[in-house]
Amino acid sequence: MKIIVCNSKIPFVQGGTELLIKWLVEQLKERGFTVEEIAIPLTWKTEKDIMKSYLQWRMTNLQEASEIPADIVIATKFPSYMVQHPRKIIWLFHQFRQIYDWAGTDLGYSCERVLQNDTRAKLIQLDNNAFNEASRIFTISRRVGSRLKKYNGFGSKVLYPFPPDKNNYKCIDYDDFLLHVGRLEKNKRADLIIEALGKSTRKMEIVFVGEGSERISLQKRAEELGIQKYTRFLGWVHKPELLDLYSRAAAVLFTAFDEDFGLVSTEAFLSRKPVIATSDSGGAIEIIEDGKTGIICDPNSDSLARCLEAALDKKPILKLMGENAFELISKWSWDVIIEKLTADDMMPLRRE
Repeated sequence: MKIIVCNSKIPFVQGGTELLIKWLVEQLKERGFTVEEIAIPLTWKTEKDIMKSYLQWRMTNLQEASEIPADIVIATKFPSYMVQHPRKIIWLFHQFRQIYDWAGTDLGYSCERVLQNDTRAKLIQLDNNAFNEASRIFTISRRVGSRLKKYNGFGSKVLYPFPPDKNNYKCIDYDDFLLHVGRLEKNKRADLIIEALGKSTRKMEIVFVGEGSERISLQKRAEELGIQKYTRFLGWVHKPELLDLYSRAAAVLFTAFDEDFGLVSTEAFLSRKPVIATSDSGGAIEIIEDGKTGIICDPNSDSLARCLEAALDKKPILKLMGENAFELISKWSWDVIIEKLTADDMMPLRRE
């Protein structure tokens, strides 16, 4: 079977989407499929940019683009699902949230100023048309699926992704530091961690892996609170160093707001580490069971401070939760993901 994987990519940006695409292509090839990835640069700074990005994918007809046509295409993030093909499978990483749940907030565009309501409505209709063409729609979490159902009226099934290189993750110890991995941007809310550490009666080291526009302000706030000696900002690190940090951390922090999923949680679980998350962190908390595979606190610095204090006071409990987390994720299989994405019994999935 010949498969094309569609990737809408921002040049020079490496994040969770890029990892998922890489894993998907590799896992398909390992199972004997002939695979090509098609990536079209994504621009979204202006209304005109967004419309051009949608149009580029809509004009891409992969059924007629080659003398050797693909049997199926797998579309992922927006607007790659606009691609034309009679057997289009969508594994939805996320939509253009700026026209959905982020519309009018400080996390996205203000509809009144940048994306006018009529343009927003047109883009949503384009999404609906593309989803209606799909033979199957999967999502990377129930949270992504619930947005799809709420705003577009389409049902879907969940395929949770996770790192396929399970054997590279290990647990060496539970040292006296907590780990945060991810871009340092506003929606990741690393500021909650800084504020919580400032309020905590017991100080512990927190290691931040990642870069972003909020890094300087986070470091400055740590200095203002007098906790800079307890914070380490490493920027992005190479994979061996990241694996080592996971292997020695007492627990992993995840405070992002309403994430699509959160691959950090799966990496923590593979390293036998529990995850401390906020109750509004989105897809990640679907696999975090409070008190069993992690700790879920309220999305404020006071609640998080109490969780930080409890985490290092109860090392044996952290180890038990880490083992539970590993037991959960060790049952996950890429065989199941690939089998569902490439199944032959594909009937069109219409709007509900």
